[in-house]
Amino acid sequence: MKLNPNMWKKLFDFAPDIYYIHDEKGIFVYANKMAEKITGLTPKKLKSKEFINLGIFPDYEIKKVSYLVKSVLSGKQIGPANVDIKNVKTGKITTVEVIAKRCYCGSKKKYFVLGVARDVTTKVIAEKKLHESIKKLKELNKEKNMFLSIAAHELKTPMAAIKGFTQLLNNDELVKDKEKRSKYLKIIENEVDRLSLLVTDLLDLTRIDLGTIKFIVEDVDISEILDRVQKEMQQLAKEKKLQLSYECKNKIKIKTDREKLYEILINLVSNAIKYTEKGFVKVVAEKQGKFIKFSVIDTGIGIDKKYHKKIFERFFQVDPTYTRENKGYGLGLSVCKELVNKMGGKIWFDSEVGKGTTFYFTLPINSRVKR
Repeated sequence: MKLNPNMWKKLFDFAPDIYYIHDEKGIFVYANKMAEKITGLTPKKLKSKEFINLGIFPDYEIKKVSYLVKSVLSGKQIGPANVDIKNVKTGKITTVEVIAKRCYCGSKKKYFVLGVARDVTTKVIAEKKLHESIKKLKELNKEKNMFLSIAAHELKTPMAAIKGFTQLLNNDELVKDKEKRSKYLKIIENEVDRLSLLVTDLLDLTRIDLGTIKFIVEDVDISEILDRVQKEMQQLAKEKKLQLSYECKNKIKIKTDREKLYEILINLVSNAIKYTEKGFVKVVAEKQGKFIKFSVIDTGIGIDKKYHKKIFERFFQVDPTYTRENKGYGLGLSVCKELVNKMGGKIWFDSEVGKGTTFYFTLPINSRVKR
């Protein structure tokens, strides 16, 4: 049975792929129904001028398409090659996989290009998501290894100190020396506090990643929280001869998670004290519309602008040597950012090297905890 041209046309119009033929000038002489559907152009419009000028390709694809056309007209078979096509009516972008080759038509004594283009948009999106997932997994694996290394070191350091000074306290002569005993007990207490904060940060980050972190929303008196933070951090500030104070304009109450707010402030204040050698650290809380704005101000070493974009990244340390001397582990600010975001607020900072840093964060007066 011999199929007439009309039957062939019906067959190609039924196909789920684009079938097309264009001449050496790039003008379509044939395009099936799928070409009309994807481009949004009628057969007459498709054949009206060079397809490169039909508006069916995004600007970023023109150079690639021109190269492919030039290659196939030189006698090379192209493909499979991915090309984005724009529907002129809807603006929708469809990614197609193109295969094309040059054919000589003896009766017309010139070359034509025969091509097939298959819609692979879903495949491309899936591949992109897969690559993104692989990239994210690699980053998570890198973070995990860094986490294990830092956590092992940071957990070991205070435990070694606690063990060492506990053994010293077993000495009968030392027990009689109240001054030394008090000094060693204070070191043990500080190391326990440091260990406790590290474990809390690690647990919170893990729970945030797993989506299992819980918030207990209740009425919180800001002055009480700030007073608690000051009492907790006062000894640390005193050891460095720094003035630690807070200012809470009027009596402010907020509906939020008490312990999470405390954890954010402890992290920010302890950071401020660590990186301040002289001067003061001050916490200010004030009402701004439907939010409470907190400011943790210090007169410390400041943060160089080149580090500003990375400051909230996990395990990032501006100066590892200085951080190590001050017993930092690069998790506190990351925890603060995650918690503030989850609690419906924002966190940012201003800093000038040699003059100090101010960290700001806001929390809604009525909790907007993101589940």
